[in-house]
Amino acid sequence: MGLRFGKSSLGAKPSYSDLIAFRESPESERPVYVHRPRKSRGRLIALAAVAVVVLLAVLLAIQFYLVRSAKPQPQRLAQVTATKLNCRAAPLPDAAVIAVALRTQRVELQERNGAWQRIGLGRQACWVSGEFLEPIKPGA
Repeated sequence: MGLRFGKSSLGAKPSYSDLIAFRESPESERPVYVHRPRKSRGRLIALAAVAVVVLLAVLLAIQFYLVRSAKPQPQRLAQVTATKLNCRAAPLPDAAVIAVALRTQRVELQERNGAWQRIGLGRQACWVSGEFLEPIKPGA
């Protein structure tokens, strides 16, 4: 009989009579079933690992491209015109004074909020009134 374990010779599901004939056939005539564990889980893990590596490579390439294509902004500088200029924690007249800039001191302009300018004073950033700053042309 052309019956293999669990399937007929045509590859379709065996009929009920085929199963009965298989069960009632002598042990010596039955085919030996060899268990072969599936390797699909290992392949799935390997495929997932490859996908993660490819995704990381793409993200790193995008980041590298963005960093390389970003043009550095020219540093905007200004000079303090007041004798002593209070640098405040917020762009408000009653905000806490956190530093003092002296006349002719050069500062980096970072941000503008109305009449207030956020400046870089050494390693510290603070807010000052823009009327006490005179812009310095690049290269001067």
